Amino acid sequence: MKKELVSFKKVSKSYTNKGVEYSLFTDLSLSIKRSEFIAVFGPNGCGKTTLLNMISGIDKEFKGTSERNPHLKVSFVFQNYRESLFPWLTVKENISFPLTLKGVSAENRDKAVIDLCNRLSVFINLDVYPYTLSGGQQQMVSILRALVTKPDLLLMDEPFSALDYETTLFLLEKTQEIWKKTGVAIVFVSHDVDDAVLLAKRIIVLGRNPTRIVSEVTVSLPYPRMSEVMNSEDFHQTKNKVLSAFLRGYKKVDINQNN
Repeated sequence: MKKELVSFKKVSKSYTNKGVEYSLFTDLSLSIKRSEFIAVFGPNGCGKTTLLNMISGIDKEFKGTSERNPHLKVSFVFQNYRESLFPWLTVKENISFPLTLKGVSAENRDKAVIDLCNRLSVFINLDVYPYTLSGGQQQMVSILRALVTKPDLLLMDEPFSALDYETTLFLLEKTQEIWKKTGVAIVFVSHDVDDAVLLAKRIIVLGRNPTRIVSEVTVSLPYPRMSEVMNSEDFHQTKNKVLSAFLRGYKKVDINQNN
């Protein structure tokens, strides 16, 4: 079975605004293999979410060569968990919603949800509505919903940026556990370099104007990576590599400039 799930070679993408064409990506080459954990780190506005849409196959408007496993199953976890959950459905119904769309019976949907929660050691009241849960629990529900279809690739778009620090640390550790137990490949977009280093085996550092891959940093820290590892010398050395690459590809933007 082919190891690569998605592959891009010399991909370029542009967009038009008010009749003017702008280059977003140029000469981008990237491959995602089965069961690997990749973090994408770069400045705001460089197209990280657009890259996820290209990886997922939602966005096909680009030039260059791309290959996808024809049987690839992709799931998304978004930043705004409050808007992604259905308030009129229970937690169990939210998690099983993708199975509902597939026509899976109620009995098998319930079994899939319970089996998934047990497998991942997630203990949430499945019969309540999402608004009764904390922010971290709501995002956990979103993650479970993304996993219930047993995807090959999980795309996570800054999923913890709206959460408090303590909850983020818990979910960072839980995400590692999920990755290990499920074997799903993960692409995790983050604006926080600590999150990227703590989670990923490979960090893609993007520069902008136009967006390109400045560096790919390998993270050799052993798993599981608890929050204590952030005080280690190896963690700080890896973080400095990522930040050095980021600064090489960074161009300042005047926030007072009228666009």
